[in-house]
Amino acid sequence: MNVSLLPCMRALSVRQPWAELILRGSKTIECRPKPTFVRERIWIYAAEGRPRRDTLSTITVPDQSVLPRGVLVGSVELIGCRRLTPSDAAAACQPIDFEGYAWLVVHPERLAQPLRPTGRPQQEFFTPFVNLL
Repeated sequence: MNVSLLPCMRALSVRQPWAELILRGSKTIECRPKPTFVRERIWIYAAEGRPRRDTLSTITVPDQSVLPRGVLVGSVELIGCRRLTPSDAAAACQPIDFEGYAWLVVHPERLAQPLRPTGRPQQEFFTPFVNLL
């Protein structure tokens, strides 16, 4: 990844194990309550919190306790957004029994070493390197 992109890229907070599944390329839909118009490469920030839903319908991560939290773990291209449908379950790695939006993500790139952001993480997008701007 081009290091010059570090300061200007947005970061998306994603709880584990979802962040790990995105980086593996298994989860290509991130479920969100609101739509987005962002279409660019974004950081994936592995949030410190635990998942609100316990079910992983299609893919499991054996030992979630070892997954990194509180750091940027990689990046992905956010290429689209549409309403969620029940048929999105496999790509979202969870049952779709709620209303929301499918944020379409492709081309994940894992960082060799996770990075701790200097900016304050938010629930959705935030600027991870505010002191570099």
